[in-house]
Amino acid sequence: PPRPPHASVQATSSGEACDPERFPPLDAEEVALMVDLSRSSIGEEAERQSLSALPRLQDLFVSVSKLAHDMEQLSYLVLKGKLPHCFWRFVKAYISVIDTPLNAPFDAKTDDWALLQPSDWDHIGLVYSTLIYFPALPAVGRVVNDNFDFSLARQQYHSSSHGLVVMDGLLSPKALDALLQFTLEATVWFELKTGYIGAYMNQGFANDVLVQLVQELRIGFPDLIGDLELMHMWAFKYNQGSKGIKLHVDDALLNLNFWVVPDTANKNSSSGGMIVYLKEPPTGFDLRTYNSQRETNVDLDAFVASAPSIVIPYRQNRVVMFKSSLLHATDEHDFSTGYENRRVSITLLFGKRSR
Repeated sequence: PPRPPHASVQATSSGEACDPERFPPLDAEEVALMVDLSRSSIGEEAERQSLSALPRLQDLFVSVSKLAHDMEQLSYLVLKGKLPHCFWRFVKAYISVIDTPLNAPFDAKTDDWALLQPSDWDHIGLVYSTLIYFPALPAVGRVVNDNFDFSLARQQYHSSSHGLVVMDGLLSPKALDALLQFTLEATVWFELKTGYIGAYMNQGFANDVLVQLVQELRIGFPDLIGDLELMHMWAFKYNQGSKGIKLHVDDALLNLNFWVVPDTANKNSSSGGMIVYLKEPPTGFDLRTYNSQRETNVDLDAFVASAPSIVIPYRQNRVVMFKSSLLHATDEHDFSTGYENRRVSITLLFGKRSR
């Protein structure tokens, strides 16, 4: 779980002054480097590097993807004036940690893990997996777009034996901007994954816009969501070129997914979204058996080999809704480099699945 904000980093308004003795103002070279970092492919560079991996108990097991993301995010926040300039020192500390010489060949698409040595922890431990910045989002009025047709979505759901709905324009422009801002600025990305990182509702991925969205979805889908329990809510943020989430099912009755990053970030408009297979496991299935993220005794590729599938291309503000028991996976994606171009998906799970 994330650590609470440290006393020395808790107050992080844009107008806060840094201690000039501990954190002198940035010089011209540092400012230029910070601007370059916020625009360049930090994640792509990190994919070709690894941290020193010595099997000692006092070392910390970390994700290189997360280290690269956190470095990009801190740089972005300082550049935008959301954090005081003294945080640039932590950006530089992340750079020194990620630049640690290789001890072994590394491929971030398959081997995204490394052991962080205590000496490196001394440099970044104050801010690593810590709630440093949590943006105050503007009031957005109605969250769901006035033009979103709930009736048509319900018709799609009921006309499909698998309850698959794909529609564009879920969120109002203000709500979409607010959630995009939140994914860029909130330092709530604590979950370590391979090729991507996660933020969960019980660890900071929650705000007034998301709360209101759930309320409006309950009203708009009284027969599909209604009073179903919100089992979970999360967001995943991906490395450029990573493979994403493998075949799996989710432990709920209904999945609702949408994407918030602008379409201009996606270099291939025919891909980048998700693949849904129109085949469900037997009633009462064991979730662990049908999740390729874990060890399993079922060959999921073989299980869906003869099943029809639907490839749903990425679109900003597109919602994809379906029965949680349908096998699904992230489609191949090719997004532009740069922090603001990282692919972000948001998922809400409704309803408790019967065992």
